[in-house]
Parts: sequence; structure tokens; C-alpha cells
Amino acid sequence: MKFIKTLLLGLFTLSFITIQTLAVSPFAVSPENTAIVVDLDGVLIERGPNMKRNIFYSAFPYYNPLQWVPYTKAMNNTQINVLTTFQWLYNGMQDPTLLPYVAKLAKFSNKYHSFKPGTKKILEYLKTKGYEINFATNKDRISYDNIAKKLGEEFTNLPTHVIVAHPGNHTTFINQFKEFGQYSTNLPEDYKALLQRIINAQPSDNIHHAPVPKPSSEYFDKLRNIVKKKNIIFFDDKEENTTAATRPNDNMVGIHFKNAIQFADELVKLGVLSEETDKEFLEDLRKPEPGVMETINKRTQQGLNYIKSFYSGKEKTA
Repeated sequence: MKFIKTLLLGLFTLSFITIQTLAVSPFAVSPENTAIVVDLDGVLIERGPNMKRNIFYSAFPYYNPLQWVPYTKAMNNTQINVLTTFQWLYNGMQDPTLLPYVAKLAKFSNKYHSFKPGTKKILEYLKTKGYEINFATNKDRISYDNIAKKLGEEFTNLPTHVIVAHPGNHTTFINQFKEFGQYSTNLPEDYKALLQRIINAQPSDNIHHAPVPKPSSEYFDKLRNIVKKKNIIFFDDKEENTTAATRPNDNMVGIHFKNAIQFADELVKLGVLSEETDKEFLEDLRKPEPGVMETINKRTQQGLNYIKSFYSGKEKTA
């Protein structure tokens, strides 16, 4: 009887350890069989704190006081924080007050993007380890191209594949745009040019167009068909997207992104990074950011050192 109890206890312990291991790492990972896929906004890139204000004033009709009130009302009804080029064009279709300003608003919406330093650092490090990096975003193709142009090769050299949610591949949307451009009169020239860019945009060898956005299953079907690695680890700052991406039978797991350190911790749990092998990198990543006073003191000291060097130089010359 004692033997049976011991055996059952051992089996229970082994089962618990196995379950815990699977919960942490659903599959064996390596650079050869695993791709890392990340969303853009909120994960790899971020927008400046004054973005809404700056975008609002970027197209403000200073030259026409009669437009101040309708422009302000139209902008107040617009969710500036989530807009893409397609959405600006669509809003212009819905509200003629915005039409003269849409092209400028779309341009400035992409101007205030910058890297989230910690995430960029992690992705660059993973790439040196041989992992394939991919982007999966709900931005349309024109918005993605504009951001890629702004951030340069540091951005474009990271991914093997990019998936954008381009409505130009969706028959309903594209027909609405075509009809609006064809039958509307007095459309601003820059609006018409932007509309044509959306209609004519085509996928390239590494930039792929999904006709519908996340969290649709069609979007993740597209992702699974493009990324040929056996395992896909997908990070997004919206939980509904990571839930939709999690497909255990298809070796896909979605993880809700919160910050760069949590990102690294999740990669450690999955076996992509190791506390031993990648110790130096992880310690550097986890160092706390300098406080406000520490930064002020450092800059003040740098200023004092500069002044001292200037006067000491004058004394030597004299």
C-alpha cells in the first residue's frame, strides 16, 4: 500500500511539472524553427505625448477664420490616436469639412512616431541570435511606408516579412473609394492623389496585404501562410489580438505585450532567451531608467564641465 501511494505521488508530481512546463513553453524553440512576430503601435513604436495637439494644429485653417469652428468640430469627432491614412481618407468621405486637410493630417499622423528603445533592443539582439523577426500591423500600406521612410533602415532592416491591413484588397472598401473619387466634384488635388495611392498600392516580396485587420481569423491565416517557421510567437498590446493569434494546433502563441522587460521575461519563459546564456544582455536591459533628478544633475555637471574647460582653455592661451 505504501508503495502504491509513493508511486501515485510520484506520478502526480511528474504530471504537475509537465503541465507547468507546457504552460510556460508550449513548444521547443530554436532560431531554426521559430519566428518572432510583433505588432507596431504600442510594441515597437510609440507616438509623442503631444501628438494629438500637434496633428490638430498641423492642418488648422489659419488663413480662413470661417473654417475654424467647423474644422474644430470635425476634429473633435475624430479619434486622432488610432488614425491611419485609410481612416483619414474615409473620414474625409464622411465629413466634407475635413477634405481640404486630409492629406496634411495623414502626413503629420505619421510624423510623430519613434522607437520604443527596449523593444527595438530586444529585436535587434534576437536577430543576432538568428531568429526571424516579422511585423504584423493593422496599419494600411501607405501609413506603413511613411513610417518606414521616417524611421529608416533601423526599422526596415528588422523584419523578414511585414503584414499590413490594407483595405485596398477589400472589394467593398475599394469600390467605395473608386466611386467617391469618380463622382465627387471639387475634390482637393492632394486628397485625390492620396486616394489613388491607396487604390493602386500593391504588395511586394516582403510586404503582404491582408484585406481585413486583426483580430480576424483571416488576418492570422494570412500570417500563418506567409511565415514558414514551425513556431510563431506573436506579441501585441491588444489582448483580443493575442487571443485570436493563439492556435495551439498550429504552433502559434499570442502574448499580451506590456513593456520591454515583460517582453524579455516572456521570451525567457518560452526558452527563446536564457537567464544563463543571455545573462549580460538581460541585466543591461533590466537596469532601471535614470530618475529625473539624476538626469538633471548629470546634464548640469556636463554644463559645468564645459564652462570649466572653456575658461581653462582661455587661461592657457593667455
